[in-house]
Amino acid sequence: MAENNITKYVGNKIKYFRESKNITQQELAEAMNTSQQSIARYESGERKADQNILFQLANYFKVSINEFFPEIQNKASENDIKLVKEKIGNS
Repeated sequence: MAENNITKYVGNKIKYFRESKNITQQELAEAMNTSQQSIARYESGERKADQNILFQLANYFKVSINEFFPEIQNKASENDIKLVKEKIGNS
């Protein structure tokens, strides 16, 4: 996932958590000691939320910081499995 896509993903998660608490961007901005414009830019993916902001948001929303990121897929592809089987078979 490209960095820009991750920034948009994080922004969508911020918006999701904000809306699930039924608060405005302004209310979240006040709680985070920032501006409404900053919140809007995070949510749109126009501005990247650094780790300090993400920790503050996680604390505010009472979620793990991991909730702001996509799950990592650790499943091996069929091609990877085929290559391993070939290497084992050729040993």
